[in-house]
Amino acid sequence: KTAKDDIPPYRSQTEMATTVIGDLIDHAAEHRRGFGGLFHVINHAAALVELDQYGYGDVARRGWDVHRRHLRLWRSLPDLSDELGRLRPADHDPRTPQYWTVHKPSPWSARLTHRVKTLYGFFTLLRLIEDDDTRKRAEKQFLYLMA
Repeated sequence: KTAKDDIPPYRSQTEMATTVIGDLIDHAAEHRRGFGGLFHVINHAAALVELDQYGYGDVARRGWDVHRRHLRLWRSLPDLSDELGRLRPADHDPRTPQYWTVHKPSPWSARLTHRVKTLYGFFTLLRLIEDDDTRKRAEKQFLYLMA
């Protein structure tokens, strides 16, 4: 496929969420850097979902092609695990008090701000995923971003 057609146009916000969650499941353990990482891909999609929910559906739909371009750029980045080290998931679910009491180094910059906003964005998208198995796999892979 060419760079222009590797991500089919979204027909709904659910398709966008499904695409992003699929990439999270498939690639969260990869150590990539650039274009804001999966953090920003998730939050970009969540912002479009919320625009729609707040009555700005036309504006949100106009953002779908830009989001696809953002995702395509992120996908173009190499996995740098051999150079920067393998990623490990967080030890605890970020919805528990235990998560917030653990203090250890993170592979991500701006750790606190990214954790908070991406936690919100992730669950904004996850609400649109109906399949329980997909939801469970996504929650497990999401811990790589919360490390």
